[in-house]
Amino acid sequence: MIKISDEAFMMITQKNEAIFLDMPKAITSCCFDFQDCPTVRFGEPRNIADYDKQTIRDIPVYLPHRLPEVDIEIVVSNFLGYKRLVINGWKIL
Repeated sequence: MIKISDEAFMMITQKNEAIFLDMPKAITSCCFDFQDCPTVRFGEPRNIADYDKQTIRDIPVYLPHRLPEVDIEIVVSNFLGYKRLVINGWKIL
């Protein structure tokens, strides 16, 4: 289940754009598989056929087909006054 925090909701509605989760490439080997945390980006993904469109809190959100079933929340990270959207609750898979 994906949630959007109140602060992230305000940031997204001010931008007035859709968001999408950009999944990095998975690392697979003979011994383990590793999937790093996706990044949150504004706009629509380039390869829209690889995404499902959902509406969360009246915001269009594009989720990659290969996103695992995990409980995550989109929140705002603030570093030296620079704010960005990040994923909270991601566990290395």
